[in-house]
Amino acid sequence: MIQRCISSRAFAPGTSLSTMAESSARAGFDGVELVVNDRGELNLATSPADVAALLRHFGEAGLAVAALTSDLYTTHNFASPDESSRKTARETTQRLIELACRLEAPLVWLRGAVIDPSKQGDEIVSYEAALNHVYEGMMEVAEQAEKHGVKIAVRAASGGFLLSPVETRDLVDRLNSPAIGVAFNLNDVARVGCPVDWLRCLSYRLHAVFLGAVDVSRETNPIDAAKICEALNEIRYEGPMIYQSAGDLSDIAAILKTFSA
Repeated sequence: MIQRCISSRAFAPGTSLSTMAESSARAGFDGVELVVNDRGELNLATSPADVAALLRHFGEAGLAVAALTSDLYTTHNFASPDESSRKTARETTQRLIELACRLEAPLVWLRGAVIDPSKQGDEIVSYEAALNHVYEGMMEVAEQAEKHGVKIAVRAASGGFLLSPVETRDLVDRLNSPAIGVAFNLNDVARVGCPVDWLRCLSYRLHAVFLGAVDVSRETNPIDAAKICEALNEIRYEGPMIYQSAGDLSDIAAILKTFSA
């Protein structure tokens, strides 16, 4: 069964995690994606006791922590031309895996590369180098993820990276780890290809599906909820569908239902 989830990004800055949990539970969500950074109520250095208290709070609300991610991947990612930056990305992932294990969160997703053609000189990374760096970095964290029973998903069709479902599928197959898969936002994929084609191509490799603000009533919208739902059923997807944009929680819950009926 697809889990209908909301991201902490959908809430106003400064919203407490307890408020997020209570509001999400009332709106009928199954889980919440949490963004973990260096600071904040939940961060990479949060004590085990505080993490345990947070897990109890979500459990009492009837919610799961569906996934963890971090904004730190925007500046420190697996494909950076700077080795120290790649190392930071690996360390961030390792800490997120440990935190996910404590929070009983099944998934950590990351932005593997940010390829910006506008950058010059030493800051730019070639597409081929990005693929190689991401492969090497994911290999380094795969064993830890397998050991902790946590899945890792690299985000596709975002940041100028993994712009083809075939390329994305081949990267995951090269890694050959049961812990490694793919996450993508339907809105991002719709800008570079056909979402249904991506779903069918990636199949069981898909660990998470995201959705941002979209008008599902528009006939010209490339994100066809009925076709998406059909494809998800066809590949027997049972992971989270996470809404990442702000909005009325009841309206968001209704939108997710159209994609996961």
